Amino acid sequence: MHYRMLFGFYGGMALIACLVGYVFGVFEGWPSWLRVPEARDCGLGVIVALLAAYLMLLLSKQIAFMENLYVELSQALPPRDWRWNATAGILSGFAEEFAFRGVALDLLGPLWSSILFGLLHIGWKRSMWFWPLYAGGIGWVLAEVTLATGTLWPASIFHAVYNAVLLQKMGSELSDRE
Repeated sequence: MHYRMLFGFYGGMALIACLVGYVFGVFEGWPSWLRVPEARDCGLGVIVALLAAYLMLLLSKQIAFMENLYVELSQALPPRDWRWNATAGILSGFAEEFAFRGVALDLLGPLWSSILFGLLHIGWKRSMWFWPLYAGGIGWVLAEVTLATGTLWPASIFHAVYNAVLLQKMGSELSDRE
């Protein structure tokens, strides 16, 4: 069910981040952003992710361009079940956070790492113009969370939960339409 695609893409992203981090000296010593997080920060990451996903779902029904984005993303994904959604959420959350809030944040700072993250989310249709802006904004917030907590884990947990919840909801709504 397209698991190789997931592992290939996100594994490749993590590998490239490791290479870039190694070449530019990010991994000299143990990066502070890989330290063990506070449990409350991780719990807060889960709660905020659930609220943010709920807000995204509400907005996608109220604002036309967000509804277009939501529908385009829903239809572009392969047929999948909850295991695929969970795997994709976890892999995307952890690989993207490692690459962008770990390595890129360390090298470029919050603004440029967030812009780069937004550019990763450029859509394939003109109607998806909002996606890179939205992703860049979320990336900036997650960069600030990483800087405030001193660790990557709360942002990674937020990202993984947020993506998994939205993927699951998109999949169930797509099934309802068919």
